[in-house]
Amino acid sequence: MIEYNLVHSRRRTIGIYITRDAAVEVRAPYGVSKKAIERFVAEKQDWIKRSLGRVSKINEIARTYDLSDGILFLGRKYSLSRDENIKKGRLTEEALVLPKESDLVNWYKEQAKSFLPKRTGELAELHSFQYASVKINSAKTRWGSCSSKKNINYSWRIMLFEKDLIDYVIIHELAHTKELNHSPRFWKTVQDALPNYAERRRRIKTLQRSPEVMFFD
Repeated sequence: MIEYNLVHSRRRTIGIYITRDAAVEVRAPYGVSKKAIERFVAEKQDWIKRSLGRVSKINEIARTYDLSDGILFLGRKYSLSRDENIKKGRLTEEALVLPKESDLVNWYKEQAKSFLPKRTGELAELHSFQYASVKINSAKTRWGSCSSKKNINYSWRIMLFEKDLIDYVIIHELAHTKELNHSPRFWKTVQDALPNYAERRRRIKTLQRSPEVMFFD
């Protein structure tokens, strides 16, 4: 029998998810019997094994990824180099050049603090959303979040994404200022702002499994 972590929630159906660290998570409605859950897992075991193999392979690639292979910033790949004669990072057409002792993650955070609040304001004004504040964090599995008080948080890691994918994350969180759940009304709000949001969402799911993104986990 496949080992799994069981999470009960207010959902209607049983779902199986493979986490980024290659673990199996089963999400089930309250009241569903253990027998029904185990039968469902048994029916899906071939899919689970294939998915676990795929995630394990991706994780292995990420573990062996080297920054000399380049970094992602706003969806573009740049080489990374160091220069002991500069005091501030510099982005050229082909490379990110950092001071010798500076930290790459701190550079990403600085870019996020400069870019994301401004872009959130632009999209909020364009689509008539109201929010309270924008902050940057280091979340690994949540690209963004929005509180009931309309405070929005973003992970600096989304600075690896292309700009149109960042826009999807921003619109997603802005939509939560109107609908805190993921109800049909929420997705309608997202779609009104981004008619092709589903395609962008799929691209993010693919990208988040890439070695360049998973390297920072």
